Amino acid sequence: HPHDPIPLLELARPILEKRLGPDAPELAELHTAWAWIHFRRGLYADAARDWENALRIREIHPGEGRIELQKALAGLAHVRVSQR
Repeated sequence: HPHDPIPLLELARPILEKRLGPDAPELAELHTAWAWIHFRRGLYADAARDWENALRIREIHPGEGRIELQKALAGLAHVRVSQR
């Protein structure tokens, strides 16, 4: 499918990790994108792992007003509720 984000996401992560380091906010964005993809596909364990990876970075780079950190916490909580 021409609008499938997965090939681009798979390509972007190692490039960003090498250029920006493993704790770059941009990587949190990639983990967030994966979290939503996995969640929508019902892959809750994968989504939880993605949110945890995003959260680890957002604890370092919480965003203005800590909003990005709050989004990661909410995303992880949403997955946890869905796993029950």
